[in-house]
Amino acid sequence: MDWHSAIATKKELSMRNITWLLVLLGVVGLWSCSSSDGADGAAGQDGTDGTSGLDGKDGQDGADGAPGQDGADGAPGQDGADGAPGQDGADGAPGQNGLVRIDGVEPGEHCAHGGVAVLSGGDADGDGMLSDAEVTITRYVCNGDNGLDGKDGQYGAPGQDGAPGQDGLTALVDTTIEPPGSNCPAGGFLVAVGLDLNGNDVLDPGEVTAVQYVCHGVGVVMRASDAAWGVCPRGGVMLETGVDDNVNGVLDDDEVDRVQYFCNRYLVSVTAGLNHTCALVSDGTVRCWGRNMEGQLGDGTKTTRLTPVQTSGVEDVIEITASYLHTCALVSDGTVRCWGRNAYGQLGDGNTATTCLTPVQVSNLDSVTAITAGTEHTCSVQVDGTARCWGYNNNGQLGDGTNTTRLTPVQVSELDGVTAIAAGSLHTCALISDGTARCWGNNSVGQLGDGTNTNSATPVQVSELTGAVAIVAGGYHTCALLSDGTARCWGRNITGQLGDGTKINRATPVPMSGLDSITVIALGGDHTCAIQTDGTARCWGSNSAGQLGDGTTTSSVTPVPVSGLAGAVGIVARNFHTCSVQVDGTVRCWGRNDDGNLGNGTTSNSLTPVTVVEDLAP
Repeated sequence: MDWHSAIATKKELSMRNITWLLVLLGVVGLWSCSSSDGADGAAGQDGTDGTSGLDGKDGQDGADGAPGQDGADGAPGQDGADGAPGQDGADGAPGQNGLVRIDGVEPGEHCAHGGVAVLSGGDADGDGMLSDAEVTITRYVCNGDNGLDGKDGQYGAPGQDGAPGQDGLTALVDTTIEPPGSNCPAGGFLVAVGLDLNGNDVLDPGEVTAVQYVCHGVGVVMRASDAAWGVCPRGGVMLETGVDDNVNGVLDDDEVDRVQYFCNRYLVSVTAGLNHTCALVSDGTVRCWGRNMEGQLGDGTKTTRLTPVQTSGVEDVIEITASYLHTCALVSDGTVRCWGRNAYGQLGDGNTATTCLTPVQVSNLDSVTAITAGTEHTCSVQVDGTARCWGYNNNGQLGDGTNTTRLTPVQVSELDGVTAIAAGSLHTCALISDGTARCWGNNSVGQLGDGTNTNSATPVQVSELTGAVAIVAGGYHTCALLSDGTARCWGRNITGQLGDGTKINRATPVPMSGLDSITVIALGGDHTCAIQTDGTARCWGSNSAGQLGDGTTTSSVTPVPVSGLAGAVGIVARNFHTCSVQVDGTVRCWGRNDDGNLGNGTTSNSLTPVTVVEDLAP
C-alpha cells in the first residue's frame, strides 16, 4: 500500500472511532447538540438493583461509670453555753457560844510531872473570856512518865514495867492559848506533843513532833481525858467536842460528835510496801530501803537499797504510809507529799507521770490528820472529820459514788465523824467517832463487812461492830481493834488470816481465837499480826516466806508467837514481810527479802526477826 492509501485508511479508521465515540456519548446522554443526527438508539435496559447490605450489629452498652466520692463531713456544731451558776445557800443560824480555857499545871497533886488543865463552860457574861466563875468542868492532861508502866485492872495482873525511854526521853504534851486569827477564827488552843530530848521536862519548840489546833466554835463545848491504852499504847489525850444542845455548858455523852486522840509518839514508826519498807525518824525525816524500780524510796534514783537511805526533800513528817509501789508522808503543816508509781494518779498531784523519784505535794489538800495508801489509791482524814481519796477507782474504792479514776483528791460521799482510815488493795474503811466503821469499794470476799459480796462506791456500815478504837485493812481482809483489847476481822480467809481457826471467808466481823490484851494490829496480804500489852507479838495466816516469824514456813489459822521478839511497841505487815518497832527505837523485820526489804544488808529471807542495820533512833 502506498502512503496515500495508508493516509486514507488511517483517516477512515479515525472517523470510525469518532463515530463510535459519538454513539457512546449519545447513549450516556452527554451529547449536547440537537442537529439532525441519526435516529436515537434503543434505550438500554435498566440494570438490576444491587443487594442491600446487612445492617450492622448494635454496639454493646458502655460500662457504668465509677460512683462519685462522698462529700466531706460538715463542721461540728459549737458547744452550748454553760448554765448560770447556782446561788449560794443561805447562812445557817448562829449557835450559842461556849468557851474553853487551857491552864498550865505545875508538878504536884494533880499531875506528878506537870501538864495542862482543860476548862470549859458557858460564856455567861458575854465577854468572850471564860472566867473562873463560868468554869463547869475541869480535866487534867498530864505529862507521861518514863517507860511504859503496866496497867492494873480488868485485863489481868499488872503489866511489866516498860524499858526506860532512850536516854531518859519522856513523852510530853503541851497546850497554849491560840488567839483569834487564821488558825482559829474564834480563838482556841494549840496542842503540841513531842519527846523531851534535853531532859528539862519542858516541851521545847525543837522537840515537837505533832501539833493540832483545837478551836472555839459557836455553841461548841469540849472535854478532855486520858486516851485509852488501846488507842495510845504510850499514853496521850482524848479530846471530845460537840454542840451544847441543852445549853448547860457541859459536853454530855449524847452531845459528843467528834473525838480526837493526841498520842505520845514512838521514837520511830514504820510502814511497808510490796517489796520496800520506810521508817519515820523522830527528827521528822524518812528513811526507806528495798526495791526502788518506781522510785518508791524517794531518794531520786531507781536503785534498790539493801539498807536505809534518806528520802529527799521532805521533813517535819508526822506520819508515813506505803503500799504497792508508792509512799506518802503527812507533814506537820497538814499537807501531804507522795512519791513512786503514779500510773493512776495515786500521788495526787494532778498528773499521771509514770514515776516520781522524789516527793511531790498532793494538790488541793490541807488540814490532814491521817493518811493511808492502797494498792493504787490513797486517802486522808481531814480535821473536820471528813475524808478525801484519789487514784485508781475501778471498784469504787475512792468512795465518791463513781468508778472514775481521780488525779486529785475528792471527798468521800456521805461520811463524817472520821477518826482513822485504812486502805486495802481495792477497798477502804474508816473508823467513826462513835466506835462503828464504814467501808467501800471491792467486796468480792466480804471485806466491806456488811454481810454481802456486793461492791459499793459509797460507804456502807460494817455489821455488828461497836466499840472499835482502831481499824486496819489488808489485801482483801479487814480488822478492827476494840476498846477491850480484843479484835474482830472479816473478808478473805483462805489461809486463816482472820484468826478464827477456820479458812472460811466472812462477810461480817468474827472474833479472833484466844487473843486479847492487843495494843496494835497489822494486816498483810494474807496474814495478820498483833502486839500485846507485854510487848510480845503474835501472827497468823499465810507463812510462805516466813512472814509469821515463828521460824517455819507453815501457815497457821490461829496466832503463833513471833520468835525472840520482846519490847515491841509497833508493827506493820505487807504481802510477804513484817516489821516491828522496838521500845529502844530499833526496827526488826522478817519474811521475804528478795529486794532487801528487811534492811539487814542481804537479800536472804529470814524466818525470824533480824535488825535493820541502821540505828533509826536519833
